[in-house]
Amino acid sequence: MHVHSVISADAFPDLGILTQAAKNAGYNAIFLTDHNLGSNFPISGLTANYMLLDEPTGTFFRRWTPATYGSLSSSTDAVVTSPVFSGTHSLLLSSTSSSGGQTFVWTKRGPNFRSETGPINLQFSIYPVQLDAASSLFVSATIGGDPTVKDPSSNPLGYTTSSGVISPHKSTILTWYYGSAPPSTWAPSGPAYYPYSLSSGAGGSSCNKAFALNTWITCTIDVRAALGTLASGDVSLDHDGLSDLKIGTAAISGTAKANFDAYTIQAPSAKAAGASLAADEFVYRNTLLPAYQGTNSLGGPFSVFPSLEMGINEHAQRFNFGITQPSEFVSYSNGIDGILPTQQSGYPAQLNHPGVPGGVTDSEAINTNANDADLMEVRMPNMINDWDSILSKGVQVIGTWGSDNHIASWSAGSEATYIYAPSDDFNSLTRSMYEGRLFLGFPQFAGKPLIFNLDGSANPYPARYPVFVSASALQATAELQINGGFSTGSNLVWITKNGTIVATGAATAGSETRSVSLSGTTTYLRAEIRRSDGTRIAMTQPVFFTKVNGLPAGMSFHVDGVTTPDAAGYTILSTKGITASSWDSTNSRLSLTLTDPAGSLAELEAATAGHAPSSVSVDGILVAAVASRADFDAASSSSWYYDSGASELHVKAGQQTSSTSVTVSFEAISTDTTPPTVPAGVAATAVSSSQINVAWSASTDPDGPVAGYTIYRNGTAVGTVGGAATSFSDTALAASTTYSYAVDGFDAAGNRSAQSISVSATTYSGTPPPPGGVFGDGFESGSFGAWSSETGLAIETSIVQSGTYAAEGNTSNGSTYARKTLISTYSSLYERTYFYVKSASTAVNLLYARTATGSSIAHLSVSPSNLVLRNDVTGISVTGPAITANTWHSIELQLNINGTSSTTQVWMDGNPVSVLSTTTNLGMTPIGMIQIGDNLTGHIYDLCFDDVAADTSFIS
Repeated sequence: MHVHSVISADAFPDLGILTQAAKNAGYNAIFLTDHNLGSNFPISGLTANYMLLDEPTGTFFRRWTPATYGSLSSSTDAVVTSPVFSGTHSLLLSSTSSSGGQTFVWTKRGPNFRSETGPINLQFSIYPVQLDAASSLFVSATIGGDPTVKDPSSNPLGYTTSSGVISPHKSTILTWYYGSAPPSTWAPSGPAYYPYSLSSGAGGSSCNKAFALNTWITCTIDVRAALGTLASGDVSLDHDGLSDLKIGTAAISGTAKANFDAYTIQAPSAKAAGASLAADEFVYRNTLLPAYQGTNSLGGPFSVFPSLEMGINEHAQRFNFGITQPSEFVSYSNGIDGILPTQQSGYPAQLNHPGVPGGVTDSEAINTNANDADLMEVRMPNMINDWDSILSKGVQVIGTWGSDNHIASWSAGSEATYIYAPSDDFNSLTRSMYEGRLFLGFPQFAGKPLIFNLDGSANPYPARYPVFVSASALQATAELQINGGFSTGSNLVWITKNGTIVATGAATAGSETRSVSLSGTTTYLRAEIRRSDGTRIAMTQPVFFTKVNGLPAGMSFHVDGVTTPDAAGYTILSTKGITASSWDSTNSRLSLTLTDPAGSLAELEAATAGHAPSSVSVDGILVAAVASRADFDAASSSSWYYDSGASELHVKAGQQTSSTSVTVSFEAISTDTTPPTVPAGVAATAVSSSQINVAWSASTDPDGPVAGYTIYRNGTAVGTVGGAATSFSDTALAASTTYSYAVDGFDAAGNRSAQSISVSATTYSGTPPPPGGVFGDGFESGSFGAWSSETGLAIETSIVQSGTYAAEGNTSNGSTYARKTLISTYSSLYERTYFYVKSASTAVNLLYARTATGSSIAHLSVSPSNLVLRNDVTGISVTGPAITANTWHSIELQLNINGTSSTTQVWMDGNPVSVLSTTTNLGMTPIGMIQIGDNLTGHIYDLCFDDVAADTSFIS
């Protein structure tokens, strides 16, 4: 998203090196974001076309860095006041060595080589103090980088030769010297080495006097003359430039010492050309880019898009910068002044790196909502804090991980922006960027996308557009699908307003649904994956939830996308989606205003909470419904489709003008004002160090079914379940912590009961003990010692529900079971086990209640894909819900023994199974034995058991 080339005054790689590195790293595209003035871009007043060493700023010379290389017994790099050639200071360098070493200062860049740059002149003054045999005083410059300069660590980066050979790590060093030429063997990687003696006037050099100690000598070098001496295989492309400029002393067996002053390397014509040179450079750069498209190392497409980092200060980014004429270039002193013109051109603009040099301040980014840009870089902690501050004001800004890469080097810790788009062409990518169909992550997430949406579908939610919900809603949910890419020990962190962490838990592959409490008019939810050390390795975009007064409970709607007529216009100026909404409760009518470019086709989606639409109109004209979702997807004009099974309404609205009205009328919605009864019998049970289960008795409503329940933890809504549910599992909790819970019920009209009484539970400090006041075994002894007898079962360690051990029964003909004779007999008893079906081609028995002598009273089985309850007294079997293989389920069986007035109750995964809960005849003999597994032969199965319990009260 933000990559620099050698066209920028402070970057190194040419287009060949840059694009090959990006392809090898697996990127599908880069936005080539060179600086506002190209090679004339100033940093501390100096550019690639005008670099000097004059007077120090602070303790050293601006833009120069001291360094050493090799083995030195002594070394000096100092700012001194005597002797000086001009001004008040000079640079003193000295090296003493018996085996070879250098003391030098270096700076990043010199001029580019294009003919438009003009002459390249290097001038400096030197005051030799000591020059022993085999030592030297020198200045140097490179093409491709100097291996003695360890910044970046991958130096030399290399360059592309004039014949088009991309040559990573290739280095050509031009050195002008007094004394002996510094040996090329001092530099690793075998650079092409061109030494030029100043005493003999080689390499375009001339000095005003012969070499002598303790006197100032001024030398001038025609760098282009030196470049003309290079072997053909060392000549670079013309858009390359000089890098790693050095001033130094080198010694092998003695000392080299000198003062240096009045150093300049400049291209006077280029310097004077200013912005006009930059315009020419950008046009030329853009003509070269088609040659560097292609295929990446993973076999995917690769594109490089011409972009621009606008501004000398306060940087912002223009993505659409494929200019072909110099007159199209506009230079900005402050890059943020280019945001509005970029948006007016029909494409999004980005605020680059706030809070760091070259960017706006953190406070300005927050106060101006990212200077009203469409996107903002959020790769650093301060930028993320700025982002959350902006989002907390209800302003959506899409975040990106632009890397600001200047060295064409990508690693496992490099930032990437993963964009979901139908193709890799520029318009498709910029639309998806603007709509927020993207996530941010390290390269390890390549091919393992994070998909953040509302419904667990395969497509990410378009985060640009908020989800509009009922003002009565207390919380909303979203779902994150993680397909891998994270390292062991990583955490999934959920974040809302002001960067507040909603929940933290271990990152696992699969889907996780998270609820967020809705406060104020707008609330957002986003997610991060962090390593154990806190490093962010992936981030989603935020999904906003906006309340609508009067909207019936359970209803919501949002824009699913806007297709503009020219595939452009994706900016906050033009494509805004829903800009007004209202609900008419008298007529059961939803009215929306869409603001998008004229000629757009907006797609909307609404969850109707079971309320069927009766008509849809666009700008007052009735729209015909289509017969199927396929017909709707194929429609290219206004249409609508209602999925009654999912209670989802899909609308396409053709926009003749930039402001379009959409009206949806629904069948009459009840004016019910009576809330459900308050949920009773609320119980909270800790089941692990991070989970508490909450259960309650169902509410009733005189006007119809209960629509659902909201669960509150410590006074804050943490989840909502449907009206048929009477339990909820609260996960990702802290160990050894007490939490309080209450529940309320609501109906389809939005009426909400009072909250239930509050109950509390405390999470375990570690693995919980097996429940059960009568009996419990989680097999954590690694044996069946807790049981009275066992046949055919084995201890299992790879598939466990909790702890370290479970039990496994695996047979094609035999019996596998365990029995426990209880210490007493019970007329009322609850039995519970967790089970995991690895495979079952026949029925298999799971859980028995037996008399003390072993006669079966009733048992639960899988037959082979549904849960079945058999009354072994009457011989009657009843089939219950389907069972999913290869996942853990819990079943709980409760029997009340009372002859023909006996009752059975069954729960699966904590939820009552009404079809298996009956009044029946279980005889009068009480329960004295329980059994897990199947004592019958002829069955074929492989299944596991864990956390078996028996108690006189409900277990969980």
